[in-house]
Formats: sequence, structure tokens, C-alpha cells
Amino acid sequence: MALLFVLGGLEVIATISRNFKFSSAHRMGNYAGKCSKIHGHNYHGYVTIKGSIDSEGYIVDISVLKKYLAEVEEMHDHAYLNELDLYENKTPSVENISREIFRHLKDHINEEMKITLYETENNFSTYGDFL
Repeated sequence: MALLFVLGGLEVIATISRNFKFSSAHRMGNYAGKCSKIHGHNYHGYVTIKGSIDSEGYIVDISVLKKYLAEVEEMHDHAYLNELDLYENKTPSVENISREIFRHLKDHINEEMKITLYETENNFSTYGDFL
């Protein structure tokens, strides 16, 4: 966690990040390549929360963040994403998955945040209030 400083009257904002991971299968609809077939990934990513450090020394209660990230992992781990209600009528692309993770966390944590989700070593998406 970074520290909050006041420099020349300006408050410097801090961030905290936490990793998460899950393994899932999906297929890409309306796609003309080999990813149109069912295949899987070992997704990993992190959430970064931005804000002021409170009087206790925290941006967010880490136990709250852990709880809701555990829900994200539980709903996605070893799932066929195309069958989840979360992705009904949308392709479970890395972009859409990162957006749905963001939405789930924002329902519970009222701070600016962004989600970075890696589908492969080379393919990842970032979605959030700030980039």
C-alpha cells in the first residue's frame, strides 16, 4: 500500500492491489478462428483500488475485498462461461469478463477501481474507473 502525502497542499492518492485467479472454459461466438471451439484458460488478474487513506491507514478493508474476490473466483472457476447467466447474450471475451468482475466488485466497494485480467501471457484487458 502506498502512503498518502500532502505536497504543497495537494493530496496524493494511494492505490492497493490484490491478485485473483480462476480456470474456465468458453467459446467465442461469431468468431472465424480456432477460438470458436470450446477451449480453456487459466485466467489471472488483479484489482487496483484508488483512494485516500483513512484515519486507520487503509483505502479499503482488505477483508471485504478478499470476500468479494472469492465470490468472483467461485462463480468463474471450472465453469463453462457461455452457460453462466452473467454472460447470457454476450460473448465471454476477456473484455466482457473484466467488465463483469468490475461490476460485481463495484456493487460492494464504493471506491475507484480497475480490473486487469490476463487470458493468456499476451492477451489481457483492463476495465475500470481509471486506467
